[in-house]
Formats: sequence, structure tokens, C-alpha cells
Amino acid sequence: MSGAKDLPIGRRLDSDPSDGSSLDMTSLKYMPTKKDTKDIDVAKGFKELEDIAAWFERGETDLDAGLQKFERAMAVADALKKRLALAENKVREIKKKYE
Repeated sequence: MSGAKDLPIGRRLDSDPSDGSSLDMTSLKYMPTKKDTKDIDVAKGFKELEDIAAWFERGETDLDAGLQKFERAMAVADALKKRLALAENKVREIKKKYE
């Protein structure tokens, strides 16, 4: 991964890493793991998607930043989708338990 550090869900692309590390924004790849999907903060994930959408709505013209933000949005959306599916399955299990 050419030196890029994985971003946890909830860290924005344009935020500074709190651990003092640097991010190589040109080669950033993030694929959520099963653990990320289970532990994702749903509210923060949706907030991050809203922030990315707002960035695009402002009409920014930086193509490279736009591609990075789009890729990040897709990763966050995928993790959220998986997390919500887990929650939906849990609701079904609970309902079935009490039927």
C-alpha cells in the first residue's frame, strides 16, 4: 500500500491524523474489514458522507481530491450498508426469539 495508512471509519480525508502520522493521499486505499463494519459509528459515518457531499456541492474542481473523496465515500457507504444489514439481521433474530 505504498506507505499509506488505513483510515478508520469516521476519520475524514482532509483531517489531520491524531497519531502524528502522515497520509499519502495519492495512494490512499481503504477497504473496511469485518471488524470495521461491526464497530463503525453509524452517526459519524453518515456525517462524513454528508461532509463529502457538501464538498462536491460547493463545486470544488480538484480532480484528485474529488476522486479520493469519492473513493472514501464509497468505502464508508459500503461499511454503513453492511453495518445496517447486521442490525437488521439482529432485529429479525430478536423478533424470531419472541414469536
